[in-house]
Amino acid sequence: MSLIALRLKKETIEDIDEVANECDWNRSQVIKRALGIYLQEYADSDIAAFRIKRKEKSRPLVDVMQELGLLEEEEKKKVEVRSGDHPKRRERSKKNRSISGQAHL
Repeated sequence: MSLIALRLKKETIEDIDEVANECDWNRSQVIKRALGIYLQEYADSDIAAFRIKRKEKSRPLVDVMQELGLLEEEEKKKVEVRSGDHPKRRERSKKNRSISGQAHL
């Protein structure tokens, strides 16, 4: 295990102490629990928001699902057809974006 030091406002420490006293825990247990909940429930949406803010390239959902083992190749084809996320359509979309981007030059 590693040690992490951080500075917190007095009020935050008082809140942590209050929870610790009520639950018969120490400060570390309260902070670990809070961090665990954040990482499970909120970190993914925060990361996604920052990626959008940085304008990172997105990936089609079917690619992510297949990468995670949620789709087999045959299922991927069915999803692409239903969702309109077909490779040919993606290629046309890329062409259209590059053409419209050139029009502003």
